Amino acid sequence: MSNVNDITDNFGTLYHPKSALVFYQTKGTNTYMYVEHFDMNKNGNPINAHPLTVNEAKILAKALHTDKEKDKAFLKPKGILPTNILHINPSEKGTVLWYTKAQEQQLYFVNGLGMPNGKASVPSMLWYASKNSLAVFALTTDRRP
Repeated sequence: MSNVNDITDNFGTLYHPKSALVFYQTKGTNTYMYVEHFDMNKNGNPINAHPLTVNEAKILAKALHTDKEKDKAFLKPKGILPTNILHINPSEKGTVLWYTKAQEQQLYFVNGLGMPNGKASVPSMLWYASKNSLAVFALTTDRRP
């Protein structure tokens, strides 16, 4: 009475070895390191040893860029920036600096101020923003700073 059920599909994603890296280091005070890359055959055994290439290192670096690190990325543009963007600092604590020309703008006020909502002329402005703050400065001209 041998009932065998294959339940490996219930364990999640099965990963198969594709390659391996072996790091070699010299001894002494001036140590040097060498990285060797191995491909894997269909049985998962290392074959085709060769020095790690620049392209393979780039693929490895991309694979190591985790979602957590991607979430830290801030203000990374995908394409050409509009001309009113003056500066972007795309670090984890990133900032952006931009300006807007003078324009007529719809303004909204909270009820407690006693000021009616409506359109008003606003001057050219310089904006500086981070994840946690915003500073706005009025400019005297419509020229790009």
